[in-house]
Amino acid sequence: MSLGRGEERHLVPNDISDINNDIFYVNPEPTDHTWVPFSVEEVHKALPSSSSSPGPDGVTPRELKSIGAPLLTIILNLALLCGGLPPRFTESRTIFIPKSSDSIGPGDFRPISISSVICRCLHKVFANILAGSLGLQPEQRAFIKEDGINENLFLLDLVLNRARSTFKDTHLAAIDLTKAFDSMSHASIITALATRGVDRGFINYIRDLYANSITAFHINGQAGEAFHPTCGVRQGDPLSPILFNLVVDTLITKIKESPVGISIDGIKVAVSAYADDLILFAETKLGLQSNLNLAQEVLSSCNLLINSSKSFTLSILADARNRQTKVVPGNFTVNQAPLPSVGVDGSFKYLGLMFNSFGLIWADPASQIQDLINTLKGTPLKCNQKLFIVRNILIPKVFHASILSRTPLGVLKKADIRVRDFIRKILHLPKDCPNAYIHANVDDGGLGVTSLRTKVPELRLKRLEKLKRNMPEEAIGGSAGDFLLLNIKKAIDNCVGTFGRLYWRDHLSQSVDGTPLAGQRVIPKMHSWVAAHNPSLVGRDFANAIKLRINALPTNSRLRRGRAGDRYCRAGCRCKETLNHILQNCARTHGKRIARHDHIVNNIKAHLEQKGCQVFSEPIFDTPVGKRKPDIIAIRQGSALVIDAQVVGDSVDLNRAHRRKVNYYADNVTLVDGIKALYGVDVVRFYSTTLNWRGVWSQESLNSLLEERVIPRSMIPSLPTKVLIGGLASFNFFCKSTSSRARV
Repeated sequence: MSLGRGEERHLVPNDISDINNDIFYVNPEPTDHTWVPFSVEEVHKALPSSSSSPGPDGVTPRELKSIGAPLLTIILNLALLCGGLPPRFTESRTIFIPKSSDSIGPGDFRPISISSVICRCLHKVFANILAGSLGLQPEQRAFIKEDGINENLFLLDLVLNRARSTFKDTHLAAIDLTKAFDSMSHASIITALATRGVDRGFINYIRDLYANSITAFHINGQAGEAFHPTCGVRQGDPLSPILFNLVVDTLITKIKESPVGISIDGIKVAVSAYADDLILFAETKLGLQSNLNLAQEVLSSCNLLINSSKSFTLSILADARNRQTKVVPGNFTVNQAPLPSVGVDGSFKYLGLMFNSFGLIWADPASQIQDLINTLKGTPLKCNQKLFIVRNILIPKVFHASILSRTPLGVLKKADIRVRDFIRKILHLPKDCPNAYIHANVDDGGLGVTSLRTKVPELRLKRLEKLKRNMPEEAIGGSAGDFLLLNIKKAIDNCVGTFGRLYWRDHLSQSVDGTPLAGQRVIPKMHSWVAAHNPSLVGRDFANAIKLRINALPTNSRLRRGRAGDRYCRAGCRCKETLNHILQNCARTHGKRIARHDHIVNNIKAHLEQKGCQVFSEPIFDTPVGKRKPDIIAIRQGSALVIDAQVVGDSVDLNRAHRRKVNYYADNVTLVDGIKALYGVDVVRFYSTTLNWRGVWSQESLNSLLEERVIPRSMIPSLPTKVLIGGLASFNFFCKSTSSRARV
């Protein structure tokens, strides 16, 4: 039997236990370089992530990385020299991951085998080498670095649209394999490797790995009895996707060699595959049935079975003269079992998206989001936890279908409205709170809740442009290219004028209440407390802090926007009762303002003392222009660091306020000389800790503090939270207090 490049090889027996070391005649020069010494770079790229779970041996990824890539490379190369890893490293533990939230039966769970991190690292190196050398059929789009899902969805949509637009008979069959990853025979893996001319040493290693490896079920933390799996690839192992694709590639090759298929711009399309999701195409019923029989024959030899109840067919017959098409029952069978047919009103699901005989059906994220919100409403979670779920789980959950199914803009807008209504409800935000505050990025001063209206068209355009770059040149000029360019044009029309993040950032900075938040957007992590867990800001305090920074707390001026009524301060001040007045000027909150200031100073003081500085609080110096009392003077390495903190109004230029505060002390020569004389230092440096009451840093102030290591980077978000907590204390005290003075 001739198997590629004219080399004769023996057939591989069905039972892997019958395979011995000498059964293969491999090429003198293998097509890959799997069984040659690894380089340090190859091993470094294959190191597991620190979040990976340890195997049965208990070695963690962090411990593996601690020995360094050079030493690990030597260890793995020694394993190659010895023919493989010791058995203790190939053992695994098998856990079960539920496929859905209502998983009950055994079939509702996905078994994942977790081996030693050393074994996974070795297999990752093998996988990286094989991925670039095997040359699998391009119809298999799973487990590759390209956007395989989008490519296969586009192909199926193109085929269905072609049937309607060109009036061509089209028949397709979607094949569902019964537990493909768990059932594949080990002998078929060895056969596929040998057929590809893979290095003999690697083939022997895989043979021994699957012939001798053992695993044990771990359920609720309890380990079961160890056993030897006799079929299936090890799910969770880095090598398994490559090995699975190799076996399925045998079927794809056979299908492509047959004359059956459909022609698109002169290119024959007979099959598309995404892992075990296979679709066969044909222009005649007889041709599709022939390929179904061929698929059944090849798959059964690999111990893979077609699930006839979950597979389906679609047959579209065309009348070119009358320019009509109709959907008819296919009457196809697999192993004498009939396959269900999709009718004219029927639909089917492929790679997470819905199709009918006309093509792709757009998804409805608005309804899906509403169902998820209704579920979230009934949970006993705090508002900050619900915000986290909306931002990181709920909205990303609808991305896949919304991006790839051409969801109309009206539906995306409706989904955004429902999300905003829920956010306003859980955080008790007023209805006139800017939408941009909800959708703007956290670093830009917003809450970071993604807007589907702006994000989905943007991401869809990126996916389509990537698809265009990967499309063969001969296809660009044909009907496939025209269909793709039409989709790209629609995506461009649906995009907002600017990049989505800039769109909401600009809208926030242009709003009355959002301008102070966006003024210092170049400072990273300043607002990170909004997205991260902060024990000092949870529940009601978190919601009030969110309202405070957008000027949404109930004051007389805020409540009477556009209405008649008394706007003056309830404490008797001759000023309008704004949040800026209450937190910065009102006599009623003077004590709370002092406490807020002292809280900031004490945090900086504690850090400096922890770093070994000698710290003096509020020393008083007499100067010709009056007394000067800086908040902190810290002595470090023969230098005096003079630090003064201030919280200013939200309309103040923060950098100018910083410079004014620094010059207030630095320009006083008598003060500088007094500090040098009192503390015996040669150098005196001046700094300010300047923020506004919304928790926004002065960029110049922060940069100077970080450059001289006066504060750590962890204080970039923590000090703003202190400011907000102090502001909330002032506002609560203002509302509860009854003291007032007569207005003059």
